[in-house]
Order: sequence, then C-alpha cells, then structure tokens
Amino acid sequence: MSRRMKLKWTEVFKDIPSGIWCIGFVTLLKNISSVIVVTYSPVFLREVLKTSISHLAFVEGAIEGMSYLARIFSGILSDSIRKRKPLILIGYLLSLVGRIFIARSTTGLEVFLSRSSERLGNGIQASPRDAYVADLASQNDKGKCYGLRQSLSFTGSVLGALIGMFFMWYTHNDFHNLFLFAIIPSALAILLLVVGIKEPKVDTIVKKKALFSWRNISQDLALIPVPCWKIILLSFFFMIGNFSISLIGQRAQQIGCAIPHLPLIMVAQNVGSVLSALPAGWLADRLGRRKVLI
Repeated sequence: MSRRMKLKWTEVFKDIPSGIWCIGFVTLLKNISSVIVVTYSPVFLREVLKTSISHLAFVEGAIEGMSYLARIFSGILSDSIRKRKPLILIGYLLSLVGRIFIARSTTGLEVFLSRSSERLGNGIQASPRDAYVADLASQNDKGKCYGLRQSLSFTGSVLGALIGMFFMWYTHNDFHNLFLFAIIPSALAILLLVVGIKEPKVDTIVKKKALFSWRNISQDLALIPVPCWKIILLSFFFMIGNFSISLIGQRAQQIGCAIPHLPLIMVAQNVGSVLSALPAGWLADRLGRRKVLI
C-alpha cells in the first residue's frame, strides 16, 4: 500500500513547471509577511491606538474592497499588455511600502493608509499571478498547478502565524519591531520574483490587445460563458458570510485569548488548506472540477 501511495504522490508532483514552483515560493514568503500584518495590525489599532470595533470593521471592509477592485483592473491590464511579471512586481512593491510605513505608524490614519497600500498591492498582484499559473499549466494539470501554488501560499500563512506568535511572546508584545521584521520576507519575495520568474513564451498566450479599450473589454465580458458567471455569483453569496480574521481575533480576545496566541487562529484556519489544496486540485483534474467543487 505504501508503494502505491508513493506512486500516487509522485504522480501529483509530476510535470509541474519550475515557474509554478517559483511563484509558489514567492507567495509563501509574501504570506509570511502578510499574516503578521493582517493578524496584528487590528490588535495594534485596538490595544495601542484605542480604535473602536466599528472603526476597525470599517477599515478592514474598505481595504478589502479596495483590494478586490484592484484585482479586476490589474487582470484587465495584464490581458491588455500580455505581461504578468511587471504587475506582480508592482503589487509586491506596493505591499512592501505599506509594511515599511506601518512599522512606524503612530495614528489610526497612518495605519489605515499603510494597510491600504499593502492590500492594494495584494490586489494588483493577485490576478496576474493566477494568470501566470494558467499560462504555464497544461490543460490536464491546471488543478494540481493551482493547488500547489495554494498549498505553498497557505504554508506561508502558517509559518507567518507561528513566527508572529513566537516574536510577540519573546518581545512582550513589541508591535513596531514585529512589523519591521515582516519587511524581511516581503523583500525576499521580491528578490525571488525578480530573479526566478520569467514571462511565458509569446506563443503560449494570445496577441496583445489595445490598452484599456472599453470596446475590447465589453467584448471579452460577453465571451465569458454562463457557467463562469454562475460560479462568480455563487462565490459572491458565499463570501458574504466570510468573517474578517480581524473580527475573529477580537472575538478570541474577548473570550480570553492572549495577544501572542492570536496567530493560532490563522494556523488552524490554514493547516487544513495546506493539506487539501494540492490533492483537491489533482483530483479535480481527474474526477472533474464540478464534482470536487461541490
């Protein structure tokens, strides 16, 4: 049985392009930094800057909305210029700038502006990053290629949560130095992106389109198949019930969770994703995506 399992896992990792491994490790490093900021910036606002819960909820909602809007426009722009890497790099640089400034923030407005830059950058890089995976993955292996990138991304989230927890315990809740530390993996992610990521060959993608031509955009939207719109609509309703990790953290504090232990929520949230993302993608390639999605 062990040999059969070994063969199955060999098949899972087989034929995954090196570029997808590289973008996976880039997102791993980025998420180490992101989880530290996402987990502890709300606590910093509440405990140090004495921000109200309603203000915190508004900040989190506003910056997440900004991030998702950025995904739309960066996706359109990436298709127009037929380039992925420049937009991914711009997004990562914006996130890095946000993390640099949050480390020295002393007011709620400064934290909001820093987090806005961080989440705007995250939104800008997301669509070109996923398109890059689609460009490199073969038709029969798209599920496992996306799954690998997701697994590495969630692994970064787990590592970031554990590092943040240890750092806060060791420094007795030193928020500013924790945010300074978060700059390091973000900078390493940019370095790996610059050195390791190459654009797909020209013949793997369609020819360039006019930059931000509304006529082309409307034509492209009309070509999106009905099942895709259904998935988007289902995701919309599903995400309405998605609680912000910031508010979950506040609830954990209310029932007695110490500040250094808050990242355990992120660990619990992401361990299951680490273990399931790659196998789920591999199964989707073989059993059908609709069945696995259901």
